[in-house]
Amino acid sequence: MTLGLKPGRFWRGARLYCINLLLAYEDGCAGACAYCGLNRRRVVEMHNAPDAGPTFIRVEWPVFPLREILARLPDYSHVQRVCISMVAHRRALDDTLSVADAVRRNSAVPISALITPTLVDAGGLKRLRRAGVDKIGIAIDAATPEIFDRLRGRAVGGPHRWETYWERFAEAVEMFGRGNVGSHFIVGLGETERDMVKAFQAVHDLGGLNQLFSFYPEAGSAMEHADPPPMAAYRRLQLAAHLIDKGRISFDDFLFNPETGTIASFGLPADELERVIADGEAFMTRGCAGSDGHVACNRPFANSPPGPALRNFPFPPASDDLERIRRQLAGGWRDEPPPMHRLRPVRREILFFAPSIKHFDTDDYTSSGKPVYIAASVTGRHCDLQCLHCGGCLLQRTYPVETPEALWELAVRLKDQGLRGVLLTGGCTDDGIVPLAGFCPMLARLKSELGLETTVHSKLVDRHLADALCLSRATAVLVDVVGSLDMLQRVYRLPDKTLDDVRRSLDLLAERDLPVSPHVVLDNLAGGDGGSGDRALAMLEGRALRSLVIVMLMALPGHSVGPTIGWDLREVRRLFEKARTMFPKTPLLLGCARPLGPLQKQIDAIALDAGFDGIAFPSEGTAARARELGRTPRFSELCCSLLM
Repeated sequence: MTLGLKPGRFWRGARLYCINLLLAYEDGCAGACAYCGLNRRRVVEMHNAPDAGPTFIRVEWPVFPLREILARLPDYSHVQRVCISMVAHRRALDDTLSVADAVRRNSAVPISALITPTLVDAGGLKRLRRAGVDKIGIAIDAATPEIFDRLRGRAVGGPHRWETYWERFAEAVEMFGRGNVGSHFIVGLGETERDMVKAFQAVHDLGGLNQLFSFYPEAGSAMEHADPPPMAAYRRLQLAAHLIDKGRISFDDFLFNPETGTIASFGLPADELERVIADGEAFMTRGCAGSDGHVACNRPFANSPPGPALRNFPFPPASDDLERIRRQLAGGWRDEPPPMHRLRPVRREILFFAPSIKHFDTDDYTSSGKPVYIAASVTGRHCDLQCLHCGGCLLQRTYPVETPEALWELAVRLKDQGLRGVLLTGGCTDDGIVPLAGFCPMLARLKSELGLETTVHSKLVDRHLADALCLSRATAVLVDVVGSLDMLQRVYRLPDKTLDDVRRSLDLLAERDLPVSPHVVLDNLAGGDGGSGDRALAMLEGRALRSLVIVMLMALPGHSVGPTIGWDLREVRRLFEKARTMFPKTPLLLGCARPLGPLQKQIDAIALDAGFDGIAFPSEGTAARARELGRTPRFSELCCSLLM
């Protein structure tokens, strides 16, 4: 992409400053590294990925003739370095020398070589230096000799030996100079944080630099089903590598948990550590520097995909990135499982929901008329808040059940008529909380004795309600997530609440591992500062979600939320696509509340284009459009938050 050999653009305007060249052979690499997509035993299920080529550090490496690469190289002045990467092949050293010589004859750009110590002795290092190579990389990868042997050496029939790699590292530093040799380490191969920090210190003591990767499961490798390391662990080790390489601290300054080996202290005052975090450099890609002294080998998105779960930043982290990093360091982050490359089949089915809380009739589907899924209110028709957009009107559509016994009697009566699920909601107190706590044991009984799916809804959640919900066995917990303070305080009539109260509700539910299906409420309020949808989505980053529902603020007939602006469909599309990118594995739904008429059709079409998994009460023609896109519609009369 950098050289114009393939179309595309980098996320957030990132630029690649090092042309990474990987030697390619028809008979491949002789290595058998269990985590590597290039190992000779790699097997790809071709019926799942008929066009899949080898991946290495998450990305594909398309093959191009060297002459074409060299012809284009002078046209890209921002390129600061070329790195030639060897594989375990008998010709690799000679070919690396040939490539280095060709680069030097065509360009003045500095050259690095990522060598295979199994094939390169001290004499080979001298030859590389004479060929114009000024920096050496050595991918030790594993932090301990035991892990190295188990994943790279004798245990897997591989040719590599731990002692050889470290001997070659010391020789390379002696020959190329301190600070000119880097060691690759992969976090997440089974080591403890203590093991990895000890390896960082060994590299530093030898005069080398530490370059860090996060394990990513390569399809077809022996470790394709293993998980990447937790984000908190990776962030701690990024800080450790940065501080050790800068000479700020050493291994002896750390404190480790004696049972788990995790970093308990960096040995720095809290304010000093915060200054390091705020600087952001610790979380950027670590690699060989270019002629300007900055990291050139920044490998954009090489071991994690673009998005909020980015592990190595190819650019300085922005303020919102740093806030996310702080959350990750604090453990307030849950990773989406990485997609298996592109081997897993795309979900072709799309669900359309028509819960029986209201009648639905289109050319594609007509409601059965049975009470399949109902809404019941624990406060009857009463609501203390009287939000501007609703004024309690939504409660008029619910079944009043003001005692747990009334809820049971209603469920038993409707079970014989086809009841399969219940939404338990009600009017809010002046704190924005629906008084559901006393009904939670009865909800558990509805599930265990009647086999009903149960969902509960409250605007906000306090500790008392969160504790009670643990007893409910609810299938999904629905809470409103808003990013507009005006909406929270004026429209919802909660003048003493802030967006921190929304976050606190989510935190309380997460601490109890409850199945959360948040409803992100987009607004078009006039006079806002913009970005409310982005703030709402940001509150959910890294959280374990059962599903994610997006709805749009709508004033019911006879009610007004004050001055609004028209819905900007370009902004709606951007937010829908952002939600899909941020939550690639979470079921993403378009909920009931959204504009009607022609605008609804346009919004539904945007949701389809963005890859939503389901839509509630789809507009006429939406199912037909889904078929045109190759998706198979299926209708359900349950709530969309129950999508599995």
